[in-house]
Amino acid sequence: MCQTAIVYGREIDRAGQPLILEFGHTGVLYERAFVLYDHQTQSLWLQATGRAEHGPLEGSQLPLLPSLVTTWEQWRAAHPETTVLPGERGWFLMSFRDFDGAAGRGDLGLVVTIGEAARLYPLRAHDAAGDAHVLQDWIGATPVVVFVSHADGTAAAWDRTVDSEVLHFDVVGTRLRDRETGSLWSPLTGFAESGPRRGVRLNSLAQHTLHEDRFVVFFPDGTVSGTVSE
Repeated sequence: MCQTAIVYGREIDRAGQPLILEFGHTGVLYERAFVLYDHQTQSLWLQATGRAEHGPLEGSQLPLLPSLVTTWEQWRAAHPETTVLPGERGWFLMSFRDFDGAAGRGDLGLVVTIGEAARLYPLRAHDAAGDAHVLQDWIGATPVVVFVSHADGTAAAWDRTVDSEVLHFDVVGTRLRDRETGSLWSPLTGFAESGPRRGVRLNSLAQHTLHEDRFVVFFPDGTVSGTVSE
């Protein structure tokens, strides 16, 4: 089964009119990914891409929203006023409670999408770099920084442009430090917490986790990152 964490918006444009969809699970897997249906038109959607593949809405695309995979402790510390969506675990589903660390992530990767471009950052490639690692990269014309913590499974990507300047980061403890000003940034929130850039926030990027072999299937034109850094 494809263990992923993906968040989509439910509103699409249909014939110039906004349509807010409600979804259900078909109970069917395609290429080890869930197939969803919308209650309004019964169109079939792929969970891994957010695209309608069959029915009246075929070809429609759900907007991908930024999301983050981390521990509850880390999330609560970064977002003390957060709200929680309760739910029950179905017999056919797995949750991130079932695993942690390298054993849980397996061949998972972080997929970052910018426009039509998609790039996978294999989490296993970061494990050899130690408990926490940062990668500087470019996706098209967008400079990207990817943070991965092996200790707790946190993975996040941000646009590293601030005021038209491209920043370069190093890991300091559980924070990122930019080489340009020495400011310390939270890799979970993207905010500079101290230094000359305190209060500035990095722009978030659309991202989600996906197994490496599923990335090749669902993003055939995508690229897989090596160990590019600066």
